This record gives sequence, structure tokens and C-alpha cells, in this order.
Amino acid sequence: MEREQLELYTEQWLSTTNTISDNEYNIEANEYLRTQHSYKLYKYQNPFVSEVSLCRFLETLTNHTLGLSAPSTFNDPFDCQYAIPSGYANAPRVQEAIKSTNDAFFRVGCLTEAFDDRLMWSHYGDSYRGVCVEYDVSDFSTVQAECHFAPVIYGKKRPKILQRIISGQNKVSPLTPEEKLSMTRALFTKDDAWKYEREWRIVKMNQFSKSPKHFPLTMPITAVYLGPACSGNLTSRNINPDDFKKYVTAILDICEKNGITLQTLKLHPTYYRLELGQRLV
Repeated sequence: MEREQLELYTEQWLSTTNTISDNEYNIEANEYLRTQHSYKLYKYQNPFVSEVSLCRFLETLTNHTLGLSAPSTFNDPFDCQYAIPSGYANAPRVQEAIKSTNDAFFRVGCLTEAFDDRLMWSHYGDSYRGVCVEYDVSDFSTVQAECHFAPVIYGKKRPKILQRIISGQNKVSPLTPEEKLSMTRALFTKDDAWKYEREWRIVKMNQFSKSPKHFPLTMPITAVYLGPACSGNLTSRNINPDDFKKYVTAILDICEKNGITLQTLKLHPTYYRLELGQRLV
């Protein structure tokens, strides 16, 4: 099954007329990940922007975690938003209700299918100065983690909003499990302008009203790829060079102790692509 076929299958699975069981869906999704990507997915980021972000990155490596975030923290204002009926008089109130309801019930983790995607390095890896973390999803259990795990569906139309959100009835009585499941459709749907990302999402449903906007989910880390411009952080960031070296040493030590490959990337001398550089661990 190709990516586009799996997206269509995902759309059917999340539809209100769903005839595909969770078990049937998970079998197909896992087979795609096994055959196409050897169960490896990736997270781009730049932990070198501050000492706080560096400390968080060390915790991520030490504990083998993936951060799930509140939908309101995403950079695209269309992300995780529903279609509001045309001509609705109080659209801003509905949009705020959607935002607060999503943050109350969901945390979302975002991954992608390649560690050497040049657009991803530019947009999420801080112009090649950051890192790309490789996660092994071969043993990930959606049941155990109480999550939905699927590729993002790319399209031009937003999913329809639940009438209860529009009317404000969600504040009177809690959403049912079926309604929460219906709401996940927006969390797995994005503007097709983002299609190049080939994104996968882990969506955890719970009661998050009083919890932090970020939730750590245990997920085995197998490798860390350093961007070709990573060394530029020594001069381009407001971090003391001696402190930076200390953190780099800590990253090396944690990777070695935890069996995580630490691999540099470099620009190919002839083609517009990246290639493997020196392996540090």
C-alpha cells in the first residue's frame, strides 16, 4: 500500500460511516511502516536555541520520550480546526470553543517519514542547525498508550464541526467517546499545502484541562542526526561556548549509554541532497 492509499484508508477509518475496525486499520498501518520505513519515523527540532531547550533535549534522550503537545501550540492556525457553517454569526466564539475543547481532551505528537528531507530541515530543523531524532515505532501499542496513530490526511476542506460545540452544549455535559473519536478527524487532517511533510500523528485522548500543554510519551529513540550547520550554533546562538560544549558532551554520553546512534549529515557535493557524514557514536 502506498502513502496516498493509506491516507484514503485512514479517511474511511475515521469517517462517521466507518466499517473498518481498529484492529484492521492497525494491521494495514503497521504493514506500511514495516515495508516502507522499517518502522522508523522522525522528529525535527533545534534544541540548541537555549539552555532550557538543551536540558529538555537531554531529558528526551535519557527517558526515550516523544512530546505530545496541545493543539493550540501548533504553528498553523488552520491546524486542528473544523469547518464552521457558512454565514454563522459568531464564528470567533466557535473557533475559541474548538480550541479550548481540543486542548482539554487531546495531546498530539508529530512525526515524519524521512531524516534527510531538505524542506523539513529548513522549516523545522532551524535551517539545518538542529537535529532529527529517529524513533522506532515497531512495538508501539495504541491500546496500551490509549492513542490513535495514523498518517495525516491532506486535503482542501476542513472536517465538519460537531453541532454540540457550536451550540455550547459540550459545556453542559461531557463529550461521549463517539464524539471524541469524531473530533480526532480534524487532528488528522491538514491543508494539502503541507503534503510534503508526509506527517504521522499520535493523538492521545484524555482529560487534560488542568495539565501542562506538553505530555511525554515513552517512545524508543534509535538515532539522532545532526544537521549540516549544527556546528554553527557555537557562534550563532546566545549560548556560552563552554556551556555548549558541555551539553554536546552530555549528548554524546547519553547516546553511548542508551545505544543511540549519533550521526552527522553533510551536503552532497554535486546533487541537491544530504548524505551521511561522520558517525560519532
